[in-house]
Amino acid sequence: MEIAWTEVLKIALGVIAALGGGGAIIAGLSSWLGKVWADRLMAKETAKFREDLERLTKQLERKNYVSKVRFDAEFTMYQELIEKFMKMVDATLYVSANYKPTEDEKLEKNKEKLKIACKKHDVAYGIMLRSAAFISQEMYEKFEALRKLCLYHNRAFMDYYCLIDSQTMREGNPEDFNAFRKTPDEIRKKRDILLAHLREYLSNLDVVDEK
Repeated sequence: MEIAWTEVLKIALGVIAALGGGGAIIAGLSSWLGKVWADRLMAKETAKFREDLERLTKQLERKNYVSKVRFDAEFTMYQELIEKFMKMVDATLYVSANYKPTEDEKLEKNKEKLKIACKKHDVAYGIMLRSAAFISQEMYEKFEALRKLCLYHNRAFMDYYCLIDSQTMREGNPEDFNAFRKTPDEIRKKRDILLAHLREYLSNLDVVDEK
């Protein structure tokens, strides 16, 4: 059976009083216990303070302090980049979305869908090149990876669905054709990765008052 510390303390104080220790002993013991508890409380608070300080330090290290002018310029640049890239992605995915070729499918219909996707790609690519000097290498590589995958998808669609001998190409390159059919899912993944990276970067920008 466990005895609470408060009960032990009461018993100890009772024994001391009975032995005639007087108020000095009781006061000394109380002072010693108070110091022990205070030290323990201080150690606990100090540890918590250090944890909070370490967490705050890491948060501050991740912050990028920029002027309002730079923030506005970067935000506008990324806004335009994302807008054009999302239009490129949508047009690329639409090219082969729910696509079921038939023998009487006209080549011109396929080419028209592809022409729109290629145009959106060229616009996005142009803006990316103009912005290349103002964005980080890591950010540039994520934009570039998404662009290249869209370009590959469009070129493969041309080979497999827009050429006169496209049926022969599909039958003659089954592995390449199956790889092509997986590109829409890969495009979506790279799109989501890019958006998540951009959100994190912008959330870590802290605008500094220039006054």
